Amino acid sequence: MKILVAGGGIGGVYAAALLKKAGHEVTLFEKEKKVESMRYDWHDDVNPSVFRRLSLPIPEGSYPKKNWTFITPFEKGKMPLKQREDLIDWSVHRKKLNAVLFDLASDADVKWNTEVVEAICDDNSVKGLVIKKEGSQTEVYGDLIIDACGVFSPVRKSLPASFSIPDVSRESVFYVKRAFFKAKKGAPFPEDTNKVYMKHIGQKGISWCIACDNGVVDVLIGRVGYLDEKTYVESLGDLKKHNPILSDDQIGEASSCAIPVRRPLSRLVANGYACIGDAACMTVPMIGSGIATSLLAASFLAGVVAKARFATVEELWPYQVAVYREFGAEHCAVERMKNWLLEQKDDDIHFFLTSGILRNEDLQRASVGKMMKPEFPDVLKKGFVGMRRPALLLNTLKMLCEAEYASKTAKKIPERYDEKKVAAWQSKTDGNFT
Repeated sequence: MKILVAGGGIGGVYAAALLKKAGHEVTLFEKEKKVESMRYDWHDDVNPSVFRRLSLPIPEGSYPKKNWTFITPFEKGKMPLKQREDLIDWSVHRKKLNAVLFDLASDADVKWNTEVVEAICDDNSVKGLVIKKEGSQTEVYGDLIIDACGVFSPVRKSLPASFSIPDVSRESVFYVKRAFFKAKKGAPFPEDTNKVYMKHIGQKGISWCIACDNGVVDVLIGRVGYLDEKTYVESLGDLKKHNPILSDDQIGEASSCAIPVRRPLSRLVANGYACIGDAACMTVPMIGSGIATSLLAASFLAGVVAKARFATVEELWPYQVAVYREFGAEHCAVERMKNWLLEQKDDDIHFFLTSGILRNEDLQRASVGKMMKPEFPDVLKKGFVGMRRPALLLNTLKMLCEAEYASKTAKKIPERYDEKKVAAWQSKTDGNFT
């Protein structure tokens, strides 16, 4: 097949590498001018098991993350998270991972400094892309278009409504600003090195403050739906107030990005089209990490294309089935939990995190994209503790039931593509979030 990869997202680059190795004609279009200028100059959390599973090298300089400490709204309390060794993520530098993936994709035809404008479609399928380079627009055609253009992908947005590929609302996007500061000289090194502030200063979202061993303090401030400069400044000031190690000496410029924090799209494929990574919302809804899931999705897509004669929706559908069975259905449950948590009162979140209702194991599971599954004795304990706030306990149990139902609904994805069955499944799956 002639395959066009729109954008150099991590899933798209790895898919390009695998598909080129399989003998396909692969062209990747990337708006940056060279590989060195791609990606934010920061680390992201990735579980090392994905590298072992896909036989990929862990990028040089990666290291195990330290345990997180979750801070309740307005710093009223905290809950340390002690990760099991097999669940500990590694801190992976995005630029170094990017270099590894582009090295694997070196045989593909990469068109640098080329912006993808929109998809070329007829009433039934995606035929190609409109691209722009140095002010001139050109049409390119292929058998399969892989959309790796990010959460606000112009390719996805240009598809006809009849394809039933959902769009992404602002309320499902985490707007982030991240900056690095020098540690304040003479300040004591904190016992809780990796702090996450839940509903920081009472707003929908989180902030974090990480004291690194190299004398750098990593700050992230993110809000669901919108983040303005006033909120950033107020949040940064509050972090400095409660973290003496955080100085005013910023290293370089702050970086901003938009991250989907929802379940994967309920349609990932159409005739001649498949989306991947942030364009398909393949991040853990609770924390926004999407590297591992995007790499796995690329391996699924390459395996499906290897068996396909044509890039029809019927032949591409097993890709979506694999995504939903591997992590998509569970992410539906985690999104329900995340949405519920953001709507709770500040005092209820404090009680939820510090009273014993939420166990260390529950928080572990949610942080890696798994739903909470309290055991029977634990339910009794939760009931005893929750009698101090019975309305919150009932609300929590209701949320857990709804999360489990959302996951079970998503897991019933049709094995084979049948438009009526797929449309019914899509309606039920999305209906759990309306």
